[in-house]
Amino acid sequence: MLMKAAAGGGTINIADLGLGSATDIIESMNHAEQELEEMENFDAKLKQQKENDKEKNEAMNEKRKAENPRAPHLTNLNEDPQLSQHIYYPLK
Repeated sequence: MLMKAAAGGGTINIADLGLGSATDIIESMNHAEQELEEMENFDAKLKQQKENDKEKNEAMNEKRKAENPRAPHLTNLNEDPQLSQHIYYPLK
């Protein structure tokens, strides 16, 4: 139907397409644009948070390297290897 109208230079009746009224279409387009903007904002926040986490991890690793590994310290031990040794508390 769109191709016929474009080829003939005619107009398209939105009601014939079954998409609803023009105001409904405009509202759904506005809603989609808002959701897209929110996703872009979320992506930017997520990227910033990942950068902050990376910087924090690098700083923690540098601090841990600077400490004497043979000095007395407390660390967590867990059956789950992903949770084990994530907390390191040096005793002074």
